[in-house]
Amino acid sequence: MSATAARRRVRRLRVHPLLHAARCEWCDTRLTPDVPALRRELASRADAVAGLRRDIWPRWLVARKKVSRSELLALQDLARAVRRSEPDEQLIRTDDGRPYMRRWWLHRPPADEQSTQAAYLHEFLRPDLPPPHDHPWDSAALVIEGILHERVFHHDADPEAVELHPGDVVFRAAEHRHLLGLVGMGNAVTVFVTGARRRRWGFVLPDGTVGRDRSHGLAGRRAGT
Repeated sequence: MSATAARRRVRRLRVHPLLHAARCEWCDTRLTPDVPALRRELASRADAVAGLRRDIWPRWLVARKKVSRSELLALQDLARAVRRSEPDEQLIRTDDGRPYMRRWWLHRPPADEQSTQAAYLHEFLRPDLPPPHDHPWDSAALVIEGILHERVFHHDADPEAVELHPGDVVFRAAEHRHLLGLVGMGNAVTVFVTGARRRRWGFVLPDGTVGRDRSHGLAGRRAGT
């Protein structure tokens, strides 16, 4: 094999979802993960499987996608490889200051580009802290690992309970009010895509009003701070 062909083969291995176990077959050196390439591949493959990036999303819909076992396993491998890197952000619960969710940025536009979609990998460690909240943008999420318990709060109606399993996709309007919890002992992992920001966060207070101060729920902090 020529030196050029060898370099090309190593380059392919560096973006393989199982590259954490890969070694150069010529010098037995462990290959360094190309984390940005892994993140791009995860966002692209999740979108191809579940149709997460759309100009117009169906709203108030939970749809169980028929994702093949091979597709889901590939996404899980990619997500685990990305999670071996340091998270870009952590959400901290305000009741005890402990991490609630870890976040890796798969695609994050500059702050002044509000019309561009963003994509994240989320690892849920603990349930949401009440009160229920809505969002600044329409969104879509694909469950990769674990089981999420979602309580959906409709206006003037009792909460609706939904379980989200690996392979499930949920599309949410910004006005969608919910609380997320975990089923079982493990964490849950999702690929989460947002649309354009069109409002502020909202937290439903005990008197039924909606507060726009994020201190009512979770504090977002950059990892390591």
